[in-house]
Amino acid sequence: MSLAAIDDFVPRRNVSVRRDGEDFVVVFEVEDIVAFRSKDANALRKICRWLHYAITYDHALTEAEEKALAA
Repeated sequence: MSLAAIDDFVPRRNVSVRRDGEDFVVVFEVEDIVAFRSKDANALRKICRWLHYAITYDHALTEAEEKALAA
């Protein structure tokens, strides 16, 4: 892949990461379709980066944020 191609790179999908009950989900923005579900939000973020999905909204708290709120 050339540098020009990298500069013109456009993400394939706009998605959001949010909580759905006890799980986290990746949802396609426009369609509001759940693409992935997992107990681990960080794993979902990693797969989104690997697939070149742009996370436009991330409503999932990290473990550190959850611990801070619980304290």
